[in-house]
Amino acid sequence: MEKDLLRGVFEMHVHCSPDIVPRKTSDVELVKAAAAAAMGGVLVKSHTGSTVERACLLQEMAPDIRVFGGLALNHPVGGLNPNAVEVFLRLGAKEVWMPTFSAQNMFDER
Repeated sequence: MEKDLLRGVFEMHVHCSPDIVPRKTSDVELVKAAAAAAMGGVLVKSHTGSTVERACLLQEMAPDIRVFGGLALNHPVGGLNPNAVEVFLRLGAKEVWMPTFSAQNMFDER
């Protein structure tokens, strides 16, 4: 029963390395673990921009699960940048996140 706990589950928000902050696991380790657990798939997120290209490469490593990427609209991609959104949607982005690290209130003292 324990072995089937994650069967078919889809994780829609995972931060892995490489990243500008330390992460507990790498993209490769995540996909290997997800495939071993027979998960349905994962969506990899980064605050620094796109994970679409990473997801495309990871998908080749784990054909039995789905691997998706998205785009975070922070300063590295020009913030609220409709051109970046269009390009990465055409490349296969499955999620577009509003600014996180670049949001005005992210570091405001309250």
